[in-house]
Amino acid sequence: FQEVSRSGLGVFQTLQILPYIIPSLLPFSIPVAVLLTVCIVYGRMAANHEIVAAKAAGIKKLVYANADSDQAKQVSDIQAMISQGVDALIVAPLNSTGLQPAFKAARAHHIPVITIDRHTAGKPCRDFIAFMGSDFHKQAVRAAQQLVKATNGQARIVELQGAYGNSVETARTDGFAQIIDQHKGMQIVAKQSAKWSTTEAQKVMSTTSMAKFLAGHYSTQRAVK
Repeated sequence: FQEVSRSGLGVFQTLQILPYIIPSLLPFSIPVAVLLTVCIVYGRMAANHEIVAAKAAGIKKLVYANADSDQAKQVSDIQAMISQGVDALIVAPLNSTGLQPAFKAARAHHIPVITIDRHTAGKPCRDFIAFMGSDFHKQAVRAAQQLVKATNGQARIVELQGAYGNSVETARTDGFAQIIDQHKGMQIVAKQSAKWSTTEAQKVMSTTSMAKFLAGHYSTQRAVK
């Protein structure tokens, strides 16, 4: 309503035009809503989860691309999907900035964009439709609290971090430190980025310099198997 009111329309006028707008939005809103809901049930959009979610939502064709932590490639992937004429874009931004030109191109082609998992610069209803994600700071606080409980407040910790400069990595690092710093027996003895890669995380943890710190580990990225 805020965006509409800035255009000079009141609440009553907005309610009057809704019956004309909603039918045209249903082909996008219902599949996307179901897709995101199923993603929450099956887990975050990773590995094959998006394929399972898309099938459950009744979406017959899912165009998928992995930027492999490359910002330029993510922009290129989005532009390629726009050229293919996709109906909607669901994007997990790599960084907090850099996608605005791609989002502008999508808007010019009337392709709705929903961002997930990570915040990026821009305003909902203008640069993208909406953002769906977790409170990553609170996630880290809870992880730290559980680690303190499991180790009775005595542990030396290796912290595997995500890609530096990413809003998710920053929130998880800050939230974890907030709790750990309150306990003298909890010591973060090593920190290193694994760049959101499980393979990279395994390499980091297997190095000689890290092996002696296996009293506990915390990861700001996805699960480390």
